[in-house]
Amino acid sequence: MNIKRVCVLTIFVAFTLGNELQLSNKGEWKCGITRPPQSRIVGGRETHLGSHPYMVALKYWIAWTFEIGCGACLITSTFVLTAAHCVADTLEISYFKPRLWAVRVGACDIESPFETIIEYGVKQAVMHHKFNRRILANDIALIETRRPIIFNAQVSPICLPTDAAFFNQDFVGTRAIVLGWGRTHYGGPRSHVLKEAPVPIVDLQKCRRTYSSAFKGLDFNDGVMCAGDGSADACQSDSGGPLIVQVNLDGTFRSNVLGIVSFGKECNHPEYPGVYTRVPHYIDWIKNHTDLDLDAFAQRLINYREQFCYTPRGVIGACISLKYCPEIVNLFARVHPNVAKRYSMESQRVCGNQVTPDQYPLVCCTVIVKGNDNNDDLSVTSPTTTTTTATSSTTASTTTTTKRPKNDNSSRSIANETYTTCDTPDFQSGFCKPLENCPELFDKLRRNSGDEEFKKYLRLSHTLCGEEKTIVCCPEINIKNILNDRSNNASQRYNKLPSEEEGCGLVNLSTTKIVDGDDSEIGAWPWMALIGYDPWSVRPFRCGGTLVSGQHVITAAHCIRHDLSFVRLGEYDLTNETETEHMDVNVVKYSIHPEFGRNRRSDMAVLLLEKIVTFSDLIAPICMPTSSHLRSKSYINTMPYVAGWGYTSQGGATSPILKQVQLPVLDNEVCRRIYTTLMPHLSAQEYDESVICAGFVVGGKDTCKGDSGGPLMIPELYKGITRYYLIGIVSYGHGCGQAPGIYISTQYWMDWIIEQISTM
Repeated sequence: MNIKRVCVLTIFVAFTLGNELQLSNKGEWKCGITRPPQSRIVGGRETHLGSHPYMVALKYWIAWTFEIGCGACLITSTFVLTAAHCVADTLEISYFKPRLWAVRVGACDIESPFETIIEYGVKQAVMHHKFNRRILANDIALIETRRPIIFNAQVSPICLPTDAAFFNQDFVGTRAIVLGWGRTHYGGPRSHVLKEAPVPIVDLQKCRRTYSSAFKGLDFNDGVMCAGDGSADACQSDSGGPLIVQVNLDGTFRSNVLGIVSFGKECNHPEYPGVYTRVPHYIDWIKNHTDLDLDAFAQRLINYREQFCYTPRGVIGACISLKYCPEIVNLFARVHPNVAKRYSMESQRVCGNQVTPDQYPLVCCTVIVKGNDNNDDLSVTSPTTTTTTATSSTTASTTTTTKRPKNDNSSRSIANETYTTCDTPDFQSGFCKPLENCPELFDKLRRNSGDEEFKKYLRLSHTLCGEEKTIVCCPEINIKNILNDRSNNASQRYNKLPSEEEGCGLVNLSTTKIVDGDDSEIGAWPWMALIGYDPWSVRPFRCGGTLVSGQHVITAAHCIRHDLSFVRLGEYDLTNETETEHMDVNVVKYSIHPEFGRNRRSDMAVLLLEKIVTFSDLIAPICMPTSSHLRSKSYINTMPYVAGWGYTSQGGATSPILKQVQLPVLDNEVCRRIYTTLMPHLSAQEYDESVICAGFVVGGKDTCKGDSGGPLMIPELYKGITRYYLIGIVSYGHGCGQAPGIYISTQYWMDWIIEQISTM
């Protein structure tokens, strides 16, 4: 049979009045909660991390390597629901057959080296006893994991359709959303990022007639359903994924698994919708094989979610006033203020950006401090949960009590530690805490260990607290002012490139001496930018960029991702928080060149920052080649500079320190000959005057992964002063140091750049 199986795609349905699903009031389910997409779903588009926390990818051992194959959905902490044809024969030990190895949860980009891989081993797989491989009847299976799956912001179960309404409706005409890592078109490449697209549910009888005319013996009974109209569909490598219906319950949409991707003819075929296993038909079978009390499980989930929020790190917390959340207050004293502020703003967003009557923001907090009625004790409440299996219970909170010091009337608990308040020797409010927990004083002591006056300050600070010898009065940071600080420039817009007279392109480079590159000096390239993504990631930076105005950064278009968050300026050593006063600025808008995607030569984007940055020795814009003389100038045989924090070798590690290297500009014909051999899928037309070919033919020095979006810089004399100009943007190459690299020419695209900066 020429029926192509489909894998891993998810489908959602949002009901409106007249097509609304009425659920009973017994237990308002809180499973199936999704994070809304950042924009309206149109066609096939990428999702973002955590948008579908019940989505599961199945991992197989195939021909001496691991591969992601089918999809599935999480229904409890130990069971995953999928298609039977995804697990048939996969638990046998054979060198010739795929072996089901693990289930991967919490995934979005299955090829990203920056995503945390969360996988659970397979204990057993149970197929429906009447599964027919030939006609794919009863195509449903359960996978049990070896240990309970831990729920968090990126991992939580979908709801199962136990209500009678799921059995009484056919859902025909309801639009659903299919999502997965499958092929983007029939015979095409698979997507490494989870994608979603809308599909309508179609009449089963019509679907049966369509398939029966072309394929004999298919069993279209009440255990299947059909969806799709040719505009979007599940495809190869999408089998086993859920068909999901979203139910509006008290204003909250919750996802229920209505079907499982089973099979179809090709992909997006206008006459053949996709065929799905109908999950309500198999609810009793699921209950029997999971020993699952669905009503009790639903009620535990409501207790688990109703009272709590998820912090930006995915930990369970509660929405409270900032002044009662010492963990965030303390964060400002432990990390760079920009990092702490981003965390606080995201924590406010989780709680709806609400404020209390005394104008403190609500934040999602895991440690809560509040006074008791007797005013003698402090209650420290930490939301916790013991929900780890289908039969475990959930605890709303645990409370411990800390006695106040007898000689003080006030105290605060920070991260399970109680600190008494104090006044510093210079009359600032503070907390009595160990010196090593007070970065402001500890770092100053480390930098000025011989400063006798400062040592006197510390001794007096210790006397004011009068406790153990390492306790000092640590200055309190005014968190409320920091969070409410909004630069007067925030509503302004910097809509032009700075001129040479305004100081662009000046470097702090005393010597001019990446792969085979040297460490730069602090402040050598003050326009260097790091493009930041998920700020809570261990490695939030994956691309470089260039500051070209007080509010704009230029980078590569392929660096624009769904989790683009901020830009860091003034950085030098990523492992040292004190060597420079770097600045993190949120990205509020970006513009990608409209031709990007159809070819690689227009790989560029302009970012708009949240506020106008203040220039200094460490943060300043580069000059742009705006004059007709510079726009038309050839730089062949010159030696411009490249800088970045990228990998130092192919397959190596990124550099924590900004590196620099000089590369020769070659005739584009050199790159044309090299790349039409190395990358024959690229057109020879790619290598026109819109790109720059730079590097060594024999390899050696080069940019590498992580340097993308960074600058290709050339010095030019302007009125007797050397200034640096941005002539290229790091785009792509072959390996690292193995061939010349390709850079996007800013000379060629200058009109487009100027237009974006003037209108963003």
